[in-house]
Amino acid sequence: MTLQDWGAIGELVGGVAVIVTLVYLAVQIREYRLGISSATFHTIMQGFNQLNTMLGSDPSLAEVLERGGKDPESLDAREQSQFVWLQRSYVNIYENLYQQFLRGACPESYWVRYAREIKQTLDTPGGRIFRAANTTYDDLYAYLDAMPEIKVSAYGWTLTNSGVDAGDSER
Repeated sequence: MTLQDWGAIGELVGGVAVIVTLVYLAVQIREYRLGISSATFHTIMQGFNQLNTMLGSDPSLAEVLERGGKDPESLDAREQSQFVWLQRSYVNIYENLYQQFLRGACPESYWVRYAREIKQTLDTPGGRIFRAANTTYDDLYAYLDAMPEIKVSAYGWTLTNSGVDAGDSER
């Protein structure tokens, strides 16, 4: 074998090594993205769970949230403040999830399920008042407004074209 033959073999081995390295890096990047995505979803679910646990352990807060959505005029000043902060807490979590969706970290099939929930919440009378007063989330609102109308509520409420028919709930 000549020196030229050894050089050709070296180039071939080097080329194969580069390809193997690129495949390895692609696998590592994919695993890193999955890890980041999983951590993001875990954090978002922790936020939902903290709010849900708080509401589940304090029936008066849960009642403020439900009544505020259906009939915001029935809330006194203290309850209106509680309603706004509870709504803001939930909408912040949904906004985070929406931003993850826009960045490709949240699959569309996953995001759409949650988008339907927040759309229902924000289409209630109290939700519409919250929306009007909180324009920080306008991009999220625009996405939700472009979604098809939802006729069946996840919350046991009867939905109408004008929002929630509070008289039909037995909660």
